Amino acid sequence: MVYQTLNLTGAKLEGGRNVWDFVQGVCEIAQRHELMALRCLNKAMSDEQMAMDFSLYKDKLIKFMESIVQLGDDYRDIEEIRGEAIKLADIYG
Repeated sequence: MVYQTLNLTGAKLEGGRNVWDFVQGVCEIAQRHELMALRCLNKAMSDEQMAMDFSLYKDKLIKFMESIVQLGDDYRDIEEIRGEAIKLADIYG
């Protein structure tokens, strides 16, 4: 639902508290749904203003990315997860 909403709104979160709520929510649902969380983050990062706002929440996002790095090679959908993580790192980094 989050990803579909981002598609419908053009990935606009309107800054401030909305961005924090989004980052918190996506990081919470990420456990066992890492691929969709990464897709949501990548979609939101497509908006330049959102990318700047995300820098305010780098600690939370770094922890999330560290959890992705720690996934084993036998984890389900690991290749897709890594691909999305690399896209996010390229955009955010």
